[in-house]
Amino acid sequence: MTRPTDDDVTKTTPLLRARDFEDTDTLTMPLAERYELLASLGEGGMGKISLCKDRAIGREVAMKTVHPDYATHAEMRARFVREARVQARLEHPAIVPVYDFGIDRDGSAFFTMKRVRGVTLSEIIEGYRTGDAAIMRAYGRHRLLAAFVQVCLAVGYAHEGGILHRDIKPANVMLGAYGETYVLDWGLAKITDDDLVEEERSGPPSRRANATAVGDIIGTPAYAAPEILEAHPADERTDVYALGAILFELLTWQPLHGEGSLDEVIARARKGADARPSKRAPARNVPPELEAACVLACARDREHRLSSPRVLADLVEAYLSGDRDVELRKGLAELHLGRAQDALARASVPDAPLADRSIALEEAGRAVALAPEDQRARGVLLDLLTRPPTTPPREVLDLVEDQATRSAVGLLP
Repeated sequence: MTRPTDDDVTKTTPLLRARDFEDTDTLTMPLAERYELLASLGEGGMGKISLCKDRAIGREVAMKTVHPDYATHAEMRARFVREARVQARLEHPAIVPVYDFGIDRDGSAFFTMKRVRGVTLSEIIEGYRTGDAAIMRAYGRHRLLAAFVQVCLAVGYAHEGGILHRDIKPANVMLGAYGETYVLDWGLAKITDDDLVEEERSGPPSRRANATAVGDIIGTPAYAAPEILEAHPADERTDVYALGAILFELLTWQPLHGEGSLDEVIARARKGADARPSKRAPARNVPPELEAACVLACARDREHRLSSPRVLADLVEAYLSGDRDVELRKGLAELHLGRAQDALARASVPDAPLADRSIALEEAGRAVALAPEDQRARGVLLDLLTRPPTTPPREVLDLVEDQATRSAVGLLP
């Protein structure tokens, strides 16, 4: 029997077309009718984001459009198109994927992307500052540092593709409820391998240190590296500085450049901020490994700064690996301590077998070896070593009896 060729299959199997589907109206829907506006999700420096339903595929998406204030601003529109293209070419789990790009019925450019849900790092930091118990319970240090590593890796991925973010800050990092981490808002991204002359001088500059500036200062002053504030070109280490500023804030709940007016923040940043958490927030007990990471990432001179986000991620990941080992040791210490306490309780009963006391000594010793700083384990061991057993050991009783017998028959002096 002769096997059919591809040509035979093509001749006998008609191609599927839109009319072959029941929901033909949806598949052939004009662009102007495709997206149904549901709600506003927020506004950024030059754009606004809305929640829409994509009728063609039946899912909710986030649609970004140029802010009405910049609708006729040629440079802002060009930057908006560049943002869509930059974000679309970054295929990474921590970067929101772009679905569609087009022109709406009013002639304004838009692009749609995955609708993400979660809490931004700025909201989490504010929750810690105000003592929000729910935030503090849900986002412990380990979880935040693990998410920070993912942010570093995403930015490093962008750098390898020749793209700088230039506006990394807590408000542009979102954590989802199921472990997702997203780096948002690539509106100020720069393609480092293009030949476009950077002209970013138009538009009103922000007067808030924690807001994105689109005029004289590119990015957000509260997280801007000194070279940006001095009008020098950005490079990969500029993003590293912003990542270091975020790490500092996650560890201390204080902004690296301090509070105050825009001019005050810029002045401190140009001078060089003290990135040592132990000096700025000693009560936080920041581990020395993480303090070193902050200092190296936030060096005033970029020649002395960590060279890439990947290096910063590796430093934090190394700490987390050690931290996991410490947690494992603590867990094992708790297990041995519990066994020691149970055996000690049995050994404290009159006429208890000495085996329980031996078990208690052994288990307490293991607990102290695993967690030398645990005062409870040390207390149990000290109690066992200084308090005699309720029943003398059999060997002691035999020795006493032997000495009494020898003394009775005159064998002892």
